[in-house]
Formats: sequence, structure tokens, C-alpha cells
Amino acid sequence: TNAIVTLDGELVGIDQQVNHIEPGPGLDTYLSKVRDISSQVLQGSAPGIATSISTAIKKHCGVELSDSSMEHIIQGMGTAFRKTISEARAGSLAEALAAAAVRAGKATFNDYGQKSNFDPAGTAAVAVAFLQQVADAVVEASANQ
Repeated sequence: TNAIVTLDGELVGIDQQVNHIEPGPGLDTYLSKVRDISSQVLQGSAPGIATSISTAIKKHCGVELSDSSMEHIIQGMGTAFRKTISEARAGSLAEALAAAAVRAGKATFNDYGQKSNFDPAGTAAVAVAFLQQVADAVVEASANQ
């Protein structure tokens, strides 16, 4: 499976992954899109986003979602954005990301009896910095409303 489990057996997540984007035009474009989507969803009017999601689900899953289902998805996105904004402003998001980086940095990997060259602490630090930039873009979008 693609489950992420701690040494104590605690399930952390399933099929979760962060691919950071290096600084430059690609990152700038991505963060601009995050701000735009966040702004639309937080304003409660996101027909273009709903259409895009609905089209992708139909194309990749063969399922056509009702308007009511799409409203629930957009509402869920709004809930997630508002929680991100609240946690970021309170400082608890940064604390949680830092704690996650520490936990990830303690991970050990065994590559068939050989010590792995993978640097979990460095990888976690890069992922956390990227996630913080994304959260900052969501907060910025909310401030511009």
C-alpha cells in the first residue's frame, strides 16, 4: 500500500506527497494560481473551478458529478482554505510543519542492507518551506478580499 505509518504504527496518511517547485517562473505561476483559486473559492463563486474539477473527474474516473456534489466539493475546499488561514495566522500551522519536519528527519531508511543516501531531514525542510509558501499564498488571497 501507499500508507505512511510511524514506527509506533500510527497511520499518518495514505497516498500523500509533496513535490516542491524550485524558485523561479514556475513557482511564481503556481503560487499565482493558488491565490486565484483560493480567492474564488473563499468568495463563494467558483464556477470555472467546479467545471474544471468535474471535467477531470469525468475524464479520469468516468463519473459525472451532480451540481450538488460539486457544491460540496467547493464548500470543502473553502473549509480547508479557511482552516489553513486560521492556523497560519495563529502560528500553529508553522509549528505543525516544523514538528513534521523534525519527525521526518528522524526517519531511517535501509536500502537492502546498505545505508541509504536519502536525506530525510533535508527533504523535509524543502517540503515544509514549499508548503509554507503555498499557505502564505492562501492567506494573501484572503487578505485581498
